[in-house]
Amino acid sequence: MHSWVAMLDGESTFLNADLVLCSDEDIAGFSGGLVEQGFLLLFNGPWEGGPGAYRSVLELDHPADDAHFVPVIENMLAVLEALSGDRRRLWDGLVARELDLGFEAGGATPDRSWRLPQALVARIAAAGLDLTVTIYTRSSDAP
Repeated sequence: MHSWVAMLDGESTFLNADLVLCSDEDIAGFSGGLVEQGFLLLFNGPWEGGPGAYRSVLELDHPADDAHFVPVIENMLAVLEALSGDRRRLWDGLVARELDLGFEAGGATPDRSWRLPQALVARIAAAGLDLTVTIYTRSSDAP
């Protein structure tokens, strides 16, 4: 079966919200503090080809389903909005901060929308986050 046929068999769904942080300095300690507050560390280390020399990618653990789309973003922002003191200064000193929303595309639903309420968009902007949307295609061997 062609991979595009398998993709058409599934529903489109929300997968994850990654927090991507870039700095000119090593940010392992800062990222470790976020891990202590419930984030999962997906990557931390030197990085070539982007803003800054170091990069951390984190996310909050949650089920990959549409019901958790807004709550996971709200929970992530609550942690970031509570940063203070040295942690706030480190946050403000990052050269890039990105919220990357991941979705899996499926063809069972030809049109699919996920709404970000205006108040949530304002909180994302106030946190200094760029917003990225990543669409993943379902592979031919996906269930």
